[in-house]
Amino acid sequence: LELTVNSVKTGRISDLASYQLDAATRKARPYYVRVQVKNVGTGDMSRAGIPLYAVDSRNSLIQSSSFNNTFAKCPSKPLPAGFTANKSVSGCLVYLVPPGASLVEMSYRPLQAFEPITWKGTIIPAVTKKPAKKAKKGDTKPAKKKGQS
Repeated sequence: LELTVNSVKTGRISDLASYQLDAATRKARPYYVRVQVKNVGTGDMSRAGIPLYAVDSRNSLIQSSSFNNTFAKCPSKPLPAGFTANKSVSGCLVYLVPPGASLVEMSYRPLQAFEPITWKGTIIPAVTKKPAKKAKKGDTKPAKKKGQS
């Protein structure tokens, strides 16, 4: 397989609110990794998982999470049926990094005899929504800045 990491984005555990998570998983931080996969070999890789691992700040390898249904933020699926020579597919993988650690790189090791191929790049932070400030009823003047009279 030839793998290309296109992007890594930090998620929020609240993204997984519709799933039943154990206490330890509720403390994890999700990361969404967009990847391009090409079968450069001669074999059929149908239904295989994408062998890409997250490496956290504690130097632990983390496998991607799997879902029994479609997770809209990052549809994680095995390689499609008929994934034979020269076929390509784009995918998204979800990694749950334990509390106290952060994702630092992605790792792919095609064969045990070789050093892993790693990707380090910019991790896109999760978007935080700031609540809109509501004006008080009858308030028509802008708020005074500190030090103004």
